[in-house]
Amino acid sequence: MAVKMCKLYKAGDGKMKFGIVGLSLTHPYAFADILIKNGHKISYIWDQNRNKSKEYAVKYNAAVVESYEEISFKDVDGVFIECQSYLHCSIAKVFIKKKIPVFIDKVMSLDVNELKETLKLAKENNSLLMSCSAIRYMPEYIKLKENIKSGKLGRVVAVSADVRHDMEGYLVSPNTWQDNPKTSGGEIVNFGVHGVEPVCCMLGPGVKWVQCFKNKAVYDCAQSEDMAFINIRFNNGTTGIVSLISCITDYGFSMKAYGTKAIMEAGDISSSNNTDIDDQYGYERMLLEFIRGIENNKLPIPYDEIEEIVKVLIAARISADENRIVYIE
Repeated sequence: MAVKMCKLYKAGDGKMKFGIVGLSLTHPYAFADILIKNGHKISYIWDQNRNKSKEYAVKYNAAVVESYEEISFKDVDGVFIECQSYLHCSIAKVFIKKKIPVFIDKVMSLDVNELKETLKLAKENNSLLMSCSAIRYMPEYIKLKENIKSGKLGRVVAVSADVRHDMEGYLVSPNTWQDNPKTSGGEIVNFGVHGVEPVCCMLGPGVKWVQCFKNKAVYDCAQSEDMAFINIRFNNGTTGIVSLISCITDYGFSMKAYGTKAIMEAGDISSSNNTDIDDQYGYERMLLEFIRGIENNKLPIPYDEIEEIVKVLIAARISADENRIVYIE
């Protein structure tokens, strides 16, 4: 569905001003460094922890606001929602109504009805909203998608994705919210997005059903799981498989596409060979896509695509918890 955007971009010198809402992740720090490197400015910061906000404000020469609702259209060109996942949409709606471009960090929502309501509100207000995993913009994944589209592999019948990290840091305060299914969706949603989203980008749209199996291989004390395997079946018969391993020290992402003519792998990005996180993990490319969207009044990612990806993640959570196949409506 096409969305007609209103003219939003105000800065005349190419430099944009942004607000940061929440410091629950490390992303606001990495994002600020990238934005400043590209000539933009962090103008405002809000977090529930005022001391944390002050430290961030000093580091990035930003102003602390008492309430995120104080940030107005005249103050910024866009905002980044970086709070705990279950708060994303309720906060984003404040800025959508003000027609301020919004980037919602992964994962946009943990509830299908809330997801649909928020996207509907964005459409009704002709407001720009972007939400995704940076991993979809990894150079290796983009190259793989181009090869799939070109027909070089023939008809692609399956794509597999591996997502690897150690969730140990999520087991201690203040990061335990990232392991809590009620606040982040648990590992399946919170980190599984880095495999589910690229798979859906390669094979979608048109997911028919999702089946997910979870396990605790190492961290029995985890609130959610430290391993999961997600089977994504598309309407055209193709299959996506995501292996989520959250109990090993090797941090990385890899994909393999199976075509009738050839098999192709995306270069594995892991802690052993990483040299430039901004480039290799897609952070900078993702932020530049958001900025281009503001400049050109164009959605970086269609709302229908965002909706399907988040629905798949929510379905995977339900499937694992209830031990059943979940159909996507």
